[in-house]
Amino acid sequence: MSKQKEVLIIHFRSAMDYPPVYNIARYMAGVDVSVTIVNGRRRESSIELEKFGVRVVETGMNKGSGWRNYLAYFVYYIKAFYEMVKSPRIPVIYFESISSPPVYLFFLLFPFSKRTLAIHYHEYFDKEEHKEQSFLERFGRRLEPLLFKRAMWISHTNNDRLYRFHSEFPSIADSKLQLLPNYPSERWIRRPRTRNSDSNEPIRLVYVGSVSMKRLFLPELAQWLIKQQGKYTCDIYSKNMDNEVLQFLEGQPSGLLTYKGSVHYDHLPELLPLYDVGLILYNGLYSNNFVYNAPNKLFEYYACGLDVWFSDTLISSHAYETHDTYPKILKIDFSRLDNFDAQAALNRVGLEYRQSDYVLENVYNRLYKELLNQS
Repeated sequence: MSKQKEVLIIHFRSAMDYPPVYNIARYMAGVDVSVTIVNGRRRESSIELEKFGVRVVETGMNKGSGWRNYLAYFVYYIKAFYEMVKSPRIPVIYFESISSPPVYLFFLLFPFSKRTLAIHYHEYFDKEEHKEQSFLERFGRRLEPLLFKRAMWISHTNNDRLYRFHSEFPSIADSKLQLLPNYPSERWIRRPRTRNSDSNEPIRLVYVGSVSMKRLFLPELAQWLIKQQGKYTCDIYSKNMDNEVLQFLEGQPSGLLTYKGSVHYDHLPELLPLYDVGLILYNGLYSNNFVYNAPNKLFEYYACGLDVWFSDTLISSHAYETHDTYPKILKIDFSRLDNFDAQAALNRVGLEYRQSDYVLENVYNRLYKELLNQS
């Protein structure tokens, strides 16, 4: 039996680099929706979404500003616009300002269209930060005020970002503004790893995500690990390993801070439970995007049964601190790790296990109902 409901997703970059887009497409396709996603492809193709019932339209793009790249961007926008015109009544959700031009063009040419529009932002950049973004990001943002009037749903990932966005665009009706956190699926839920208290096995830390010497507390973590004399180790998994970070990691004592390569998103629920603590190392020094952030990994680590240690510079993560049950979610001053009592942080004596309820099934259902007018 064919699916009666349809949704068009427009996302300039690859869905495989943005788990929330990957998750939304899978979730919609997993209920009763025929999903088409129009996205770019740089490092990794999103074609594997087809095995979940998602129709994928993608355009190859390379990093840079050469004429071939701008031609690829133009082709991408034409494909997205064509999909909108081909099915003019299908609800559409676009992600980030850079994805807005084909949506703007559609409503410019079809001003009386009744199609449902939703907008979501993975990230938050204030006015000054927008000035430093790419031409396409800035161009897309200039087009968006018209789309804000058209949209029935405009969402950010947490209250802090939503508040600051609304302060920048106060004319947007409160009823349109929504929260859409970046949670993993309930399929990720795992019990915490059991450790033998008499074992000499080190506490295993893990970091998954993008890496940068400037944006992460990597040097501070490395120094602390050396001082712990083998009691703690940390593995790093990343798709974006630059030479500066790789050279730094190769210079560390063997086995303490190790780059393990990349890992597919769907394999994380089996990999992460092998560890004790998940780290979030953003230092928050270079962008409000990090300061007002409760990252995907916070909820993914937690779902997989790991304690979470996040940088105290991530203001929007403070609301998720958990001390009285385990796994724990703790804010850490990574700039002063010598003052950090890791043993106390790991202690679970007298605490009960609490399973994470930060799962996408609890939040994406609202978007599904709003987009498809379901009761």
